[in-house]
Amino acid sequence: MVILFFLQLGPGVFTIFYHSALANFSRKRADDLSLSFILGQEAFTALAFLATFMIASFSFKEPNFFITDILPCIIAGLFVALAVAAAIFYFRPDTSDMRLFVPRRFVASLMQNAKKARNRSDCIMLGFITAGLESFFTIPLYAAASLVIINFPILTSNLIIIIGVLIAALPLFVIRCFYVLGNNLAEIERLRVRYRNLIRLILVVSYLSIAALIILNKAQS
Repeated sequence: MVILFFLQLGPGVFTIFYHSALANFSRKRADDLSLSFILGQEAFTALAFLATFMIASFSFKEPNFFITDILPCIIAGLFVALAVAAAIFYFRPDTSDMRLFVPRRFVASLMQNAKKARNRSDCIMLGFITAGLESFFTIPLYAAASLVIINFPILTSNLIIIIGVLIAALPLFVIRCFYVLGNNLAEIERLRVRYRNLIRLILVVSYLSIAALIILNKAQS
């Protein structure tokens, strides 16, 4: 959930989108469209989390599947790789701003769509696609969490999934609050750039912590 809160692609696109919406529409209309963008991101997060949970439930839930000793090592190795990717590739190494790993042609398309979004369906789709482009960093989180919670009571599992989905949208609500409080695009971007290195450090430490917990759990089992 810490990682979901600090990932930056969604907040970056949302910052541009909300700025353009305020310039083109009334504040009430911009607020309405911003909620549609958030709904789109929430939809992708919910579908991805539920899909990985269902796959884990059918494939790995005891006693239906014997989880081999090598599986925790593979998952831990994946999270170490994600930590390395977060350290080196998540923010473009040739820049000092908030440009991310996404290929530039996709970024250009996202920015154009963020500026041209005019109705709720456009905004929902924009939020959905934006969340999908960051799935390389999020799907492993949902998969690892699913492997843990499949043996929890069903109400507990559902609650964890709901909390995870809500946490993913929280940064967008924070940016929305910044705009409501009178901040502009430049001020928000300066604030995000100021904490770029801290965000990267949190992502790296979080991925490594998950890997360490998996290895520790395997050692104790």
